[in-house]
Amino acid sequence: VLDIRRRQALRLGASIVRLGGATPMGVSAQRRLIRRLAAQARLSLGADAVGVYARTEFGSLRLIASSTADGHTTPESIPGNHPSVVAARAARRPTPVHSLDPEADRGTRRRRAVGFALPLQTRHRDFGTLLVLHDDPTSLRDGLAAAEGVGAQIVAILRHAETTRAMLEQAERERADAVLEERARIAREMHDSLAQMLGLISIHARTALELLRRDDPAGATAEIAEIANVADSAYADTRDAIHDLRAGQTGAEFVDELRAHVTDFGRRHHIETSFCVQPESGWALRPELELQLMRVAQEALTNVRKHADASTVSVSLDRTAMGGSLVVEDDGVGIPVGSPSQPSARRFGLRTMSERMRLVGGSLHVERRPAGGTRVVARFPLANDQEDDVLNPEESALAAATTPSRGDDV
Repeated sequence: VLDIRRRQALRLGASIVRLGGATPMGVSAQRRLIRRLAAQARLSLGADAVGVYARTEFGSLRLIASSTADGHTTPESIPGNHPSVVAARAARRPTPVHSLDPEADRGTRRRRAVGFALPLQTRHRDFGTLLVLHDDPTSLRDGLAAAEGVGAQIVAILRHAETTRAMLEQAERERADAVLEERARIAREMHDSLAQMLGLISIHARTALELLRRDDPAGATAEIAEIANVADSAYADTRDAIHDLRAGQTGAEFVDELRAHVTDFGRRHHIETSFCVQPESGWALRPELELQLMRVAQEALTNVRKHADASTVSVSLDRTAMGGSLVVEDDGVGIPVGSPSQPSARRFGLRTMSERMRLVGGSLHVERRPAGGTRVVARFPLANDQEDDVLNPEESALAAATTPSRGDDV
């Protein structure tokens, strides 16, 4: 019976470890898994109570999960600073847990064994303690190996949760940096486009007023016409900027959203557009990669509108075993002969696009098409989306050791 219970506990632990390795785990999910494992461990070991104490950031122990049979001592009655619990952490091995009971004669007190404490540790880390209680602790001796297996599984869960918290904190820092970077980009674009256009409008307006004072209506009319042209350009830039900032907030799939943006660009600016994607499915990219690719496509199309004088533009998205690429090409005037084609040149917003691709481990190349026009090629790596599913060596060994064979079925 004990062997069957042990296999049941290890089977549950193996499934929990695989689940923990395959999904990001927050505090609540971690606690649910450990409570479930503690309950199964108590039943499998035939113990009266099982408690899991986790190490806090201050080094003390705090009870995070427990399972107690009706009418028996609860782990809450034994604090994390109990001498037996402290001794187990210091000795790095299972240690008997004793309680102090008053003895009627001579006012003395005797020590009574009530279970054992199992440190939850790796070679370099201390995660806490597993407490197993029983009125007759001698009955638990044969179950020590099973308890150690349960303890290893709890360590795997705690390690994964700790790693997840670190990843979430890093992601939060990256999001904050991305927000600041996007604000800086918007500020640069407002300075380079809208602010300069408003300044130009002011100059033309003052010139028109001066020409009117000089009784030169023809000159004033020309200045006013120039004001209208600059205002139209400013309006188009502002409308495109608002449209681009809204992209990524519709909840649509990346490929569908990019296709819609290309189509809408052609409709708004009367430019013939085409969109091609190969393959059609399987474009589950990282969120930060999707965002940067969308911004690069938007910037490239904006350059076509502002500088290319093109009648057609095509956008293609391609994926191979070597990586992915986003290509935007037009039939416009192209890059002037002799101008740098690499993104280090401060032309057509190439520096911003190059910086975006570097953020996701990619690259940007711009070239003049032989038939005329410009080709922008953004290449990017395709990260292994299953990378988070891989357990570290200790957890992999644990999962392999605790995965039941076909002969273990009960």
